[in-house]
Amino acid sequence: MHGAIDLVLKSKLGTIIHPYSRCTDKTIQVHAIVCLCQLQSEDGKDMFLQDEILVLTLTDAIRHALNSPDHCYAEVQLSFLLKGLAQLASKDTNHSILLSNGVIDLLKSVVRVGDVKESNICMNAFWLLSFDPSAKQLMRDDSELMDMLDTQSKCDMQNTRNAADAVIKQVEEIDASQVIGGNDESNEETTDEQELIKTEQETPKKRKHVMISYQWDTQEILLRVRDKLKECGYELWMDVDNIGGSTLQAMAEAVEESAVVLVCYSHRYKSSPNARTEAEYAFQLRRDIIPLKMEKGYQADGWLGAIIGTKLYIDVDPEGNGFDTSMKALIKELGDRGIKQDADVTGAVAPKTEIVTRTSVNAVTQWTRLDVIQWAKQNSIKSRKVANMTGEDLLFLQNLRKEAPEYFFGTLERKLGIRSLNQIRIMSTALKNL
Repeated sequence: MHGAIDLVLKSKLGTIIHPYSRCTDKTIQVHAIVCLCQLQSEDGKDMFLQDEILVLTLTDAIRHALNSPDHCYAEVQLSFLLKGLAQLASKDTNHSILLSNGVIDLLKSVVRVGDVKESNICMNAFWLLSFDPSAKQLMRDDSELMDMLDTQSKCDMQNTRNAADAVIKQVEEIDASQVIGGNDESNEETTDEQELIKTEQETPKKRKHVMISYQWDTQEILLRVRDKLKECGYELWMDVDNIGGSTLQAMAEAVEESAVVLVCYSHRYKSSPNARTEAEYAFQLRRDIIPLKMEKGYQADGWLGAIIGTKLYIDVDPEGNGFDTSMKALIKELGDRGIKQDADVTGAVAPKTEIVTRTSVNAVTQWTRLDVIQWAKQNSIKSRKVANMTGEDLLFLQNLRKEAPEYFFGTLERKLGIRSLNQIRIMSTALKNL
């Protein structure tokens, strides 16, 4: 309720301020634009920010401030102008306007001559823009920018180093949407097979905790989730307990060291840049993801829908009464992933080996090769050729196992290279439990 009221108030305030963004008095106009940028929130619509005149005025003000001895224009400091630009970059719908108005070159100019504070704001803007595939490609192909980022990542200031590292990592990563929806089938098969090998070779000792990825408006109930899981012996990571120093660096390390990531999603989660980078990074590292639906009636789409896919979600209604039921379902799904090594959890958590999760046939038919890779990893199936299969292929094998067992076992050996008795048993059991 408070979020809805906040959005209404911001919308009304924006309606009042917006006409001043067309004022001929530059001081009034620039102040109005900076205010509109600050009204941009992580929820709701973009209000007045899909506005090319506004973007042109703001970028022009940044250029004037950059060339001013005191880095100020129309009585507004360059750092505040840059924060407004970064705020615009936090919305995907503004990216095309920003890119068409040369925002990457503008930010590079600031980094060349700006102070540490201004450069760090630019790093944040680069990071936000890098979620756009077109911007990411432009940045990746810009050798001057990549050299600049490399230099920043080696400077003496830790926050600057961490910010530059975060941009480099994001620019060099493959988009989740490209992994799922790529049209080049042969390249997709090669990438999937390489990822399966990479996943099998990962060192498990650092993957220790359950990470809670969320947006601030659901924090209250998720603190209850955190406390309940801790009582059951799980190692938890939540930003309110662990963030220190660079936020981006802390989030990256949290994902890298996680056994499972709880993606606590809602429409506000989808609109949050921080939430997005956590979810996409977890997806790219092939971390196990358990979706927790935090908003009744919400259906994930876009980048979030691509990551969640056909995964079974758990309802956690912040305003409902089913908390205990949701926690039982979550603990059953987690199994022993994220359990402290020295925890006494007798009777608190069902052993993972006793959990049999069955997926509906309709859901499996929608599985991509990426879903099959995750299924193979979860079931300890070592055959690399499984990476080339789809959900429909698995269902065919499942039926073959029942109707023509001799041909089924021959197919495992000839087509998938599964010859050891242990791997045949694992594959047969996994298909049975689909």
